[in-house]
Amino acid sequence: MKQLIESEIEILSNIDHKNIIKFYGYSYNKGVYYLRMEYCNGGDVYEYLKKNNSSDKNSFNGVSNKFLYEFIKQTSDGLVYLHKNNIIHRDIKLHNVLMINDKKKNDIVFKISDFGFACYDLTTLTSDNDIHDVMIKKYYKLCGTPYYMAPEIILNVSIVYCDVTFILEVAPLANPQWSVAKLNRL
Repeated sequence: MKQLIESEIEILSNIDHKNIIKFYGYSYNKGVYYLRMEYCNGGDVYEYLKKNNSSDKNSFNGVSNKFLYEFIKQTSDGLVYLHKNNIIHRDIKLHNVLMINDKKKNDIVFKISDFGFACYDLTTLTSDNDIHDVMIKKYYKLCGTPYYMAPEIILNVSIVYCDVTFILEVAPLANPQWSVAKLNRL
């Protein structure tokens, strides 16, 4: 367990993007790690959608198109950044996307969080790179939340695309008539 937490700390220490939770450091005392991270006052997207009673709904009683657009755009921007840095999150789900509500600007910023299952994409690295044993073991480990696991993880094949399937969970909330074909056009 200690190695997995340390690998999460290593990944968090090496990333900086507006749509990824900020990591400020950690301390270790008597066998317990204390991570200092950015506070997100809006909670996670899953809980927000469960109790969303706001007037910001569309005609289908789902989330507004603006909410959906910002959610997809911002989380995609964060994932693109991670993938460009050879990092695969492997547990993207609505619970792991946090929100910061800026009431003055009437804006929401979405932040990808929980890098416990994240790993480096070893398929893009050369043998000259220094890869820690724990990262290699973590890469090949079957992990994630079962209902959200992509087939790539289950089959242990190239897994960089496993991070995008969660969009299918939120899109129908905006409009039940959405289909995968319509999502492809986004």
